[in-house]
Amino acid sequence: MKLSTWIPPLVLALTLGLGHFSAQSQAQTHGQATTLIDDAASDFRQHMKPPPDQFRRVRLGQLTAPDGQTRQVLCGEFRVGAAGPWTAFATVRTSGYEQWLGGGAQGFCQAPGFKPDAGGDRSAALTRAVLAPSAQVSSAPAR
Repeated sequence: MKLSTWIPPLVLALTLGLGHFSAQSQAQTHGQATTLIDDAASDFRQHMKPPPDQFRRVRLGQLTAPDGQTRQVLCGEFRVGAAGPWTAFATVRTSGYEQWLGGGAQGFCQAPGFKPDAGGDRSAALTRAVLAPSAQVSSAPAR
């Protein structure tokens, strides 16, 4: 068999294989983002009364520390009410998660080792997750 007759099938197989890994990686990233968004939303609801109702610049990414350890990070800014100040936050995947607010949160996503994913701004998803429980009103008639 000539080299030129088996290279195209090999290239096709590698391309399809890489596409599978890419799709698998995207699904894994989506799952990790959903988990961190849920963790952040739960923390905001539990510890802030009222919880934030506006978010901006919310991104998910990987933070690689100088020792090579990598952590998943969700970071952005929030405020309560239309006139409230914008406050930085960072939710960091640990054995569970840690939520940082204010000045301590800013360093996570501004660090040289932070690499945001390609998922874009997740402000709307976090807003929905924070406000969802209070938006769930029973439609059953009172008895």
